[in-house]
Amino acid sequence: MEKEIAFKHKVKEVNETLKAGEASGNFTADHKGYTGYKPQYVIDAVNSQFCGEWEVEIVEKEVVDGTKKDGSATKTALVTIRLTLNGKKVETVASHPVLDDIGDSFKSAQTDALKKAFAHFSIGNRAYHGLLKK
Repeated sequence: MEKEIAFKHKVKEVNETLKAGEASGNFTADHKGYTGYKPQYVIDAVNSQFCGEWEVEIVEKEVVDGTKKDGSATKTALVTIRLTLNGKKVETVASHPVLDDIGDSFKSAQTDALKKAFAHFSIGNRAYHGLLKK
C-alpha cells in the first residue's frame, strides 16, 4: 500500500513538472494535428522522479506499405515498445509516415509509443484530456 502511494505521488510530481513547463512551450502539434508534450520534456520529467526505475525496449519495428485515398503509395514506420515502470509492463504501438528519412520516422514512432505507454500510468494525461492549449 505504501509503495502504491509513493508511486502515485511520483506520477503527480511528474505531471506537475510537465504542467509547469507548458508556459515555456513544452508541447506541440504532431503530423496529425494532435497536441502533446515534446518527448524530451516527458523523459526529463519522468527521470526527475523515476531515474533508473524505468526501462523501455523495442519489441518490433517495420515499414508497412500502404495506399492513400487518392491511390498513391505510402510507407509507414511502425514501432512496438515495452515500457516497464513500477514493476508493471505495458506494450504500445505507434506509427509515423515515412516522409523522407526512415530513421526519423522510426524515432518519431518510438517516442510516440513511449508517451502512449507512460499515459497508461497517467503520465502526461493533460495531453490526452485535450487540455494543452496555445
